[in-house]
Amino acid sequence: MKAVAEQAGFFSLNKKSDWEKGCKINLEITDNGLALRKTNKYATSRVINLDALDAIAEVTDFTVGNNGQIYLLDGRANLFLYDYLNEQLDLFFGREQGYFTKNAAILFLRGTIYSADPFGKNKVAAFAAATGQIYWILNNFNGLPLFPLAMTADEQRNVYILVPLAVAGNNDDLEVPAEGLLGVVKISMTGKVVLVFQNEKFRLNHSDRIIDLLKKYFITVSKEGSVYVLNTEDNTVFEFSKDNVLKKQYSVPLPGKSSGFCVDSYDQIYIGESRKIGLNAEDDRFIHRFSSIGEFLEKIPGFRGRTDKFFLDQNNSIYIWNQETGTITILDLKPKVQEMSATGLPHGIYFSSSFDSTITEISWHKMILNADIPENTQLKVSYFSSDRKTLMINGKLTDIDEFINNDATPPDEKISSLEPFWSEPVVNPADALVHGARGRYFWLKIEFVGNEELTPVLSKFRLYYPRTSYLRYLPAIYQEDHQSRDFLERFLALFEAFFADMEENISNVARYFDVDAVSGPYLKWLATWLAISVDDSWTGEQLKQLIKKAPVLFQKRGTKQGMEEIIEIYTGEKPFIVEYFQYKHLREQPELKDLVAQLYGTDPYCFCVLIKQECVPTAGRRFVVQQIINQEKPAFTEAKMVVLQPWIYMDMHTYLGINTYLSELSLLRLDQESSIPYSTLITDVALDNRMGVHSRVGLDTELK
Repeated sequence: MKAVAEQAGFFSLNKKSDWEKGCKINLEITDNGLALRKTNKYATSRVINLDALDAIAEVTDFTVGNNGQIYLLDGRANLFLYDYLNEQLDLFFGREQGYFTKNAAILFLRGTIYSADPFGKNKVAAFAAATGQIYWILNNFNGLPLFPLAMTADEQRNVYILVPLAVAGNNDDLEVPAEGLLGVVKISMTGKVVLVFQNEKFRLNHSDRIIDLLKKYFITVSKEGSVYVLNTEDNTVFEFSKDNVLKKQYSVPLPGKSSGFCVDSYDQIYIGESRKIGLNAEDDRFIHRFSSIGEFLEKIPGFRGRTDKFFLDQNNSIYIWNQETGTITILDLKPKVQEMSATGLPHGIYFSSSFDSTITEISWHKMILNADIPENTQLKVSYFSSDRKTLMINGKLTDIDEFINNDATPPDEKISSLEPFWSEPVVNPADALVHGARGRYFWLKIEFVGNEELTPVLSKFRLYYPRTSYLRYLPAIYQEDHQSRDFLERFLALFEAFFADMEENISNVARYFDVDAVSGPYLKWLATWLAISVDDSWTGEQLKQLIKKAPVLFQKRGTKQGMEEIIEIYTGEKPFIVEYFQYKHLREQPELKDLVAQLYGTDPYCFCVLIKQECVPTAGRRFVVQQIINQEKPAFTEAKMVVLQPWIYMDMHTYLGINTYLSELSLLRLDQESSIPYSTLITDVALDNRMGVHSRVGLDTELK
């Protein structure tokens, strides 16, 4: 945009259409202005210390459940359910039930727990996660016993188990012979074998015992149904199509033994490492990402260490089990500044198209930048001008605008070819004179320097012309000597800029007090006028609502209603606050006293704030809500925040219509073609009239 006054004019870049006229390298246009491009990268959000769970022996396997839950199988063959958000541990299956041995592999998917156990009485089994009911058990296939070595499942709840197709020896020393074939058995959600993936190339290189083959193979399946198997001994990957064709077989370049295996929706492969390192050596073990043909892409940031097993959940969070340290590390995708491909650093460059003054040999005056520049970030501004739009580049007369905006020209070539033209950069200028820029056309280069978390944001740029200064108001004698005139002109420009900015700010001061008109740092500055301090997790709209409601909320501070309204602004949903007087009468009932104490406590000055899990999906948001509660509660009280999980558990925080719902009766489906209506009762007549089995005194049995 160009504006002209009587003698001076300016160009302005402050809209999306303005910025799009130039060339952006690793930059994006946001609502607040021009900024470094951001991407989602993995970062550690939580580390769960399994050794701190006293009830559990050494963990031998784990799987990820719903909404902050993990299932842990220990060395005594007990299966535990651990809610790490609320730090609650419950025994799901005890060893006395005999469902597993310590060598079992477990897997959770869509309300079902699957187990694969080569030495258990149930080789492959499916259980209801809500009730523990057994859905189905599979021990044999084609008359041969199954010895599952690894397991995975797809979104249709088909289970895939890796098994040897030939086994020798007795129960105490089972062995797969050398050159023994392996196969992947696909089991439907009803427990029926529907397909076996096998190939002549898919076999053992040498004989090995079943017990030694455990943890040597990992298996995963893509959304399209392709099956991948990883041999950790030689880091070989086998890929079968869903039609049982061995599509690929290749080795991935890893420095040692691999461990842990999964594939994403782009068929990119993730593999961890379990090799041993020296006691004092730097840990250089990572999770590696490979292309669909085994080419190395990157090391996943946010984690380094041994990997024994890992999962990718529905939110693309990674759960990494390190048996060596007894920990499960959770990596979440978080927005990070993207690195520029040319440098590998969080940098970006903006090249403007030419600013045309229409006046030859004009001297450009100054530039003004409105920018948010966080600590440890920079904006570097360079420029050059000319009376011609075509200049010599790499020995060829080139139109500068066409060269800058040519998408076919690589960014590296643009940077290197234009480098000789630019002036010395001005770092973080808010208001700077333009030195030595003389000519009709003016080109601008702005280099953005960020860090991993933060980026400078340029909201507006103005370029003034022609050169003017307060020197024109002084006698001509001050302009006779060129050297002193230049110094005096720059010196007086300081005062000119100061007074010009002051006059502009005074003229437009009202806009800074309009909560709907300001954004970014000005919005936070306006919030400080009302003693409101928030972190970066608050969006601009949330902060605007808080500022607008602040006078009323101050009147309600320390009250239930005030706390509800602030939390509702942040989470989008009103919490449920339970106070002592609401459950006091329940404590008078002996059968409920202990339960009420467990759920809500015994302190009459303590209240509970119940928040749905979807309102606080991350640890960071839960921390902010806890801060709000601590700030808004009455001084003499204590507050307990409870995250409500979408489950049905008796004697826990289960509330009908809030985090628990009862649906209508439905048919019990046996398979895709058979079902039992809800009015049917299945019983065994032979067991009638037997005490403790089907005979219930007062219900269906009378004693005479």
